[in-house]
Amino acid sequence: MSEFAERIDAAVASWKAKLRPAQERATDSSSARAARDATALRRVVADLEGDLATLLERVAHDKARAGEFETRAMKAIHENDDWAAREALLGQQQLVDTLQQLDAEVIVLQAMLAECRAILDQTGA
Repeated sequence: MSEFAERIDAAVASWKAKLRPAQERATDSSSARAARDATALRRVVADLEGDLATLLERVAHDKARAGEFETRAMKAIHENDDWAAREALLGQQQLVDTLQQLDAEVIVLQAMLAECRAILDQTGA
């Protein structure tokens, strides 16, 4: 299994372990406790949605910057400027590496949100 997949699996497993007690408490006979837990879980969902939106904005920004670096590299190649082309391609590669990490974070946040929503659906909250 790749390191990327292992990191995602570990993050999701950790999150599920944290949510399991909340889910069990939400199904208790105490409707007041269940309502408090559901409210807390809704706050977590709202926070995660905000984090995901911020992360997706950064992904879009970095993709645009990577495209700019690629355009610069192509222009430099066309002008036979090897140094400028190399610098632009290095900049693009750094952004591509960053985007891979950000994509992994997006996957984890989406999995966490899906798990939270599943718990809310199961509990009827």
